[in-house]
Amino acid sequence: MIGSVLKTSAGKLLATARSWAQFSPPTVDQDILLTESFATAHSVFAVAQRLSQGTVEVIPEQGGGSFVILDVLISGDKVNGATITLSMDDDTNQEALLTVTTTDAPVALSWPVRGRVQSWEGARLDLTTVNSVEAYVTVVYMKLPQSDPYSTWASYR
Repeated sequence: MIGSVLKTSAGKLLATARSWAQFSPPTVDQDILLTESFATAHSVFAVAQRLSQGTVEVIPEQGGGSFVILDVLISGDKVNGATITLSMDDDTNQEALLTVTTTDAPVALSWPVRGRVQSWEGARLDLTTVNSVEAYVTVVYMKLPQSDPYSTWASYR
């Protein structure tokens, strides 16, 4: 095992250990190290619902930037022949991220996204339902100031 040395930004030694098992729980007067990912610290969420057939915007176009999807929750009723689709769209190009069919059972989907599911310049995220199905979606995402045009974005896949 690789040993660990924890220091403050000023160089003050917090602790050393050969393994994480050697650390004891901190007391009130001890410094502790907390870490959090950039995505967790800077994520936001959006919710949307459809109560009948149609399309609703979940995440708007980011004004020259883009968004990265982190988590998705979808629920919907059991309706024969109905589908629920989550897709990126810019009115010229459309890419479906997932489609679920609700014919056999109600939908209860949790997608903890791994990898970089990022939009292209000008894209938004839409929820589309076919047939009269009630659908609800919650999307946790992170906004980014940069983006690529669709042709560059598509070449990465």
